[in-house]
Amino acid sequence: MLRVARLRVPDGSHCPTLDIAPVPYGGLRNATHSLSLQEGQGRREHTLSGLASASSLESSSTASPSENISGTQSPLIRPRPASVDTLQESPRKRQRLSPLAFEDSMRFTNGADPSPAGSSIGNGLQIRNGARAAAKLYHGHDREEVTRLILQTLQDLGYASAATAFEQESHTLVESSEVAAFKESVLQGNWDKVEQLLSLLEFQQEGDAPNALFIVREQKYLELLEQRNVPGALQVLRSELTSLTTTLNHNVPRLHFLSSLMMCLSSEDLYEQAHWDGASGTSRRMLLGRLQRYVSPSAMIPEHRLATLLDQAKAHQVSECLYHNSAQPISLFDDHECDKNEFPSTTIEVLEGHKDEVWFVKFSNNGKFLASASKDRTVIIWDVEAFEILHVLEGHDDAVSYVDWSPDDSKLLTCATDHNVRLYDVRTGGLVRVFQAHHEPVSSCAWLPSGQGFITGSMDGEIVMWNLQGGITHKWSGSRIYDLAVSMDGTRLVSICTAKKMHIYNLITKVTEASVAMPSDLTCVTISKDSRYALINVATKEVHLWDLERVRLVRKFSGQVQGKYVIRSAFGGLNEAFVISGSEDACVYVWNKEHGTLVEKLKGHVGTVNSVSWNPSNVYMFASAGDDKTVRIWSKSPELRGRM
Repeated sequence: MLRVARLRVPDGSHCPTLDIAPVPYGGLRNATHSLSLQEGQGRREHTLSGLASASSLESSSTASPSENISGTQSPLIRPRPASVDTLQESPRKRQRLSPLAFEDSMRFTNGADPSPAGSSIGNGLQIRNGARAAAKLYHGHDREEVTRLILQTLQDLGYASAATAFEQESHTLVESSEVAAFKESVLQGNWDKVEQLLSLLEFQQEGDAPNALFIVREQKYLELLEQRNVPGALQVLRSELTSLTTTLNHNVPRLHFLSSLMMCLSSEDLYEQAHWDGASGTSRRMLLGRLQRYVSPSAMIPEHRLATLLDQAKAHQVSECLYHNSAQPISLFDDHECDKNEFPSTTIEVLEGHKDEVWFVKFSNNGKFLASASKDRTVIIWDVEAFEILHVLEGHDDAVSYVDWSPDDSKLLTCATDHNVRLYDVRTGGLVRVFQAHHEPVSSCAWLPSGQGFITGSMDGEIVMWNLQGGITHKWSGSRIYDLAVSMDGTRLVSICTAKKMHIYNLITKVTEASVAMPSDLTCVTISKDSRYALINVATKEVHLWDLERVRLVRKFSGQVQGKYVIRSAFGGLNEAFVISGSEDACVYVWNKEHGTLVEKLKGHVGTVNSVSWNPSNVYMFASAGDDKTVRIWSKSPELRGRM
């Protein structure tokens, strides 16, 4: 609240008026300060109570600006007309005043300099070493930056009057008048004024100004083409963009592309070719976002900056939560931590339908069904809601090692050591087709994202791409294949082989992108839903996380036992935040993907756990398959299952 204090003298003589700017100052709030005035031989004292801060102390007396209350020079005490009783400044003329200005220009003791250790302030408060720096901070953060963020957020939220009042009280603006005019000019398409104001802005790095100017002129050029003002566009292209390209050098391909847009026959053609939505669309606001990359953020605060910081804070808390597996909104009012008891670590069902070891298990894409493949030559499709057998798929002459659901879950592929691949209709359980091309056990298969074909890998060293009619569309030959996977974006095929190598193929060009030698035998490969990462089980008792774009090892997960048998792992949980794997010690291992920390070692099976699968539609459920002929379903403890 703005306070105005007027000094009165007992004898009725003239006394100056003091205006106190209401900028909060740390521990001085509600303090009582004694200010001393000397006039001739006498001293007149006045007490100001409830002073929140003194960033802009000004005198309304007719005394010289060089004279302050304690008799020393102060740049913050200025003469004002005696009739002015309140601080009423135009926002356009408002100056930013430091919260420390009062401390810099006043002496808080009765005419004495503060001691190094601190000085008394009126009623006994102390200014100690470090107070100057502390007043510039808000709990360790730059006070002005925090103020500007609050102002921007008030405006974002639509609290215009509150933002105006806050500006007046804080003596702070979100952005300078130049930046505000620059933004308005961009949105209005006033390109001459944009270029004029651009020269006044502060840029992040040397050389950013020409880059910013190029994209401004590019927008100007496109809008002229949109208006079918070909001569004007040609002038911009030849005179303005070409000269900048000479300066920047690296924008030559872009200039050639812009030149080609001259051939567009209509605005609609321009929109399609340039991937641009016109002056009346979002292009100008998107241009502001691109310009933000070059202009200093201290000059032009990124849009919705506080919301971005809050998102980052939430993401950090989630990354620090080892058991985070909940899609519930995270409150800003307290620190986030998931309850360990909410984690799916309890066996809620034991599915007994196979007569021999269960080698593979996988949930359907919609999470409603579960397929298990067994050494007993059968595949069972389970209804997940009731955990009952929906179909028993028979027909293979040997152990079934692998299955994969079609993208729409209407079909199921099965691979077996009998060298065959079989395609079943999930609705009826009937056989659709048998695919025969391999000469040794078929170890794995993967659908193409289109659902119009699939790929199989075999111990005969061949990887075969099929269409649904049984035709072979491509082949890769090499070492004996243990496992393969196709990325969900359909761009990559990753395989592992007996030569202890991981191969990455480009599915568009069919060429090999990389072949990486591994330290030991490999048993499993799984690709994340975002197509970026692959999990590789290594016989050295580790699961490796690989970045497929950079072709580099990102993280290792250790603890499980493997070396003799094929052990499979998978991603799972909310946003695939966990890595899960079987093990030869009869346990299921679960790690936090981000930290690599082992969060659960789950017991229940008797004998080797061969395969695991996390339900894609239920973050609180996963399945495991073992040599004990069972499939176990893991979830929350029974008393917590109602919260799913």
